[in-house]
Amino acid sequence: MADGVAADVAPEAEKKMAGTKKAKVIFQPSGKSAHFPVGTPILDAARELGVNIESICGGRGKCGRCQISVATGHFAKFGVLSTQENISARGPVEQRFRKVRGLDENRRLSCVSTIEGDLVVDVPAASIIAGQTIRKDGSTANMVRNPALKLCYVELTPPDLHTPVGDADRLKDIICHDFSLPDIHIPFNMLAKIQKTLASANWCVTACLDLSPHTPELIAIFPGFSDRLLGIAFDIGSTTVAAHLVDLMSAQILASGGRANPQIRFGEDLMSRVSYVMMNDDGQEKLTAAIRGCVNELVDELLEKTNADRAHLLEAVFVANPVMQHLFLGLDPTPLGLAPFNPAISSSVRAGAAELSLDLGRGARIYFLPIVAGHVGADAAAVMLFERPDKTDAPILIVDVGTNAEIMLWNGKKIFA
Repeated sequence: MADGVAADVAPEAEKKMAGTKKAKVIFQPSGKSAHFPVGTPILDAARELGVNIESICGGRGKCGRCQISVATGHFAKFGVLSTQENISARGPVEQRFRKVRGLDENRRLSCVSTIEGDLVVDVPAASIIAGQTIRKDGSTANMVRNPALKLCYVELTPPDLHTPVGDADRLKDIICHDFSLPDIHIPFNMLAKIQKTLASANWCVTACLDLSPHTPELIAIFPGFSDRLLGIAFDIGSTTVAAHLVDLMSAQILASGGRANPQIRFGEDLMSRVSYVMMNDDGQEKLTAAIRGCVNELVDELLEKTNADRAHLLEAVFVANPVMQHLFLGLDPTPLGLAPFNPAISSSVRAGAAELSLDLGRGARIYFLPIVAGHVGADAAAVMLFERPDKTDAPILIVDVGTNAEIMLWNGKKIFA
């Protein structure tokens, strides 16, 4: 709508509310608003309006990620008087959270706080799913925090003779119910882990879902409540391998590191390494083992530097030039040594970390960005995604001066690389 205020809830919902005392709730900074029955949890109201407040505990008051605050005063624009009396008093769940984990006086947990009257609700950026994090490192870019992985805390009822349903089935049902998912896939290799973890954790667990497939897939399960989720990003260069360990829940970089690419001993440049593969039957295997070993060493280094638990490292993202991409993935790079420089795959690659002999958390996934064409690789694609020259009409020249130089030109209409 023109004034940025969302329409009231759907007519069907309004009919159900007929005769029920309602209050107007406005969420800021989005400006979305609607009338809701008194007693509605604020988190439920936000979700109905598409205000994506984060909650990984299923609204149980455990994760603390759904924090909001109430703006008080008379808001003539909205025609409401918003007061602290119009939000429910702190209940035992919120009081316990405040005592154990701390909660500012003006902050409330939206999952256990209900609407008691007209409210203007301020939603901090840290509580929004896919909130922006601005990082300055030579240049400024807006990055959207929207990881492919999602943590889901659930509490199951213990099994009994009256409900003869398997542990995996009950886990699937409650995750789908609590997090409004139509379905999830539980792979066979997770069954034993599910059974053992549920029994040892008194039926309270945190599941990690990979949302990238059409049907979200369960890839890890932790006992009790957990809000720790790590990812690692790699730039595999011909000479240097760089890595950043990232907290996927806050988008903060926890540690960085780099090492010389050990493939140098097989050839100083790309073509000499391709030649080594051509001339040696085991050349490809040696080069692949060398770079994967380097990646694992960097993983160990950054986990040790941050004292982080490997079990929470469940996502890795890679960029590289096409030859490095092929050698890391265990693909034959020799076609890249001759025209027309045809790659085995140019689109993105997603696989299990264990398939590539990477020592990440159990169930971890890797994602390799797509390459462009010829010898213009995923590293160049990543630069374009970061800089976004297409967002301006001015011509822009981007030069990556490394062992292999890439040049990208935006002329206001097309990108040339």
